[in-house]
Amino acid sequence: MKKITLMWKEEILTYYYNHQQLKGYPMNENNYDKMPAATLQALERYRDKKVETGGFLRAVLSNDLEQAVTRADKENREALPIIVTWVFNELPSGAWGSYEEYRAWVTREKTLCEIFEEEENHD
Repeated sequence: MKKITLMWKEEILTYYYNHQQLKGYPMNENNYDKMPAATLQALERYRDKKVETGGFLRAVLSNDLEQAVTRADKENREALPIIVTWVFNELPSGAWGSYEEYRAWVTREKTLCEIFEEEENHD
């Protein structure tokens, strides 16, 4: 699965570099601030609380490049390589990669550790 994912990431980067839409955006975590704030917040909610995302991020998280590009607004389309880098670096491997993995992540039962962590954060 990771080999396919890396190929998908490279496909996005190649597309954007070929279309000159990413001048000055080296791909690393230092560029996360160039991602739309609402997108970053949605990804963090997805990661931390397993909250479903909208159609664009669902497509990104499911490795569906065609749907991701089709559903993206201008800001997210321009930031797509940065979003993919965030997903690759910041999400557990079981949280992305296909529609099945996306669905399994948002419907997964919380572990005891997650329940205890939430209780500690509420105190």
